[in-house]
Amino acid sequence: NQLLWSYRSEPMATATQIPKTIIQPLVENGIFYGDVGPGRRRRISLLARCDTQENTVVIEVQNDVAADKNVKEIAVLLNQYLLGKREIKRNSTGIGILNIQQRIQYVFGQKYGLKYEANNSSLTARITIPIFNKIK
Repeated sequence: NQLLWSYRSEPMATATQIPKTIIQPLVENGIFYGDVGPGRRRRISLLARCDTQENTVVIEVQNDVAADKNVKEIAVLLNQYLLGKREIKRNSTGIGILNIQQRIQYVFGQKYGLKYEANNSSLTARITIPIFNKIK
């Protein structure tokens, strides 16, 4: 009753293989860290789409963030952490998102991976992988 969940995917995106358990930790993080404030339900959405210009599949997990939080600051911190330029000083080790990044780049190469973006009052974790790939 406290979670609103939505999922949408393009058929071509679902034909692409992805490494196991790279989406689950992002959804869990949205539930665990996605503080929306008192009296509001957590909202998490998952979108899988193709970017045919870049020849990639983009998987986005988006969750709301409370109005008193600086979403842009959170996105910058997480991106810097993924690049090894910063530590996370919260009740998290960051191992989950670091594992996602490392697995994607091991399987598909350094140009693919995880990145965070701020959109108004929501945080988006965006995974980019090649279309119609074969997992090693």
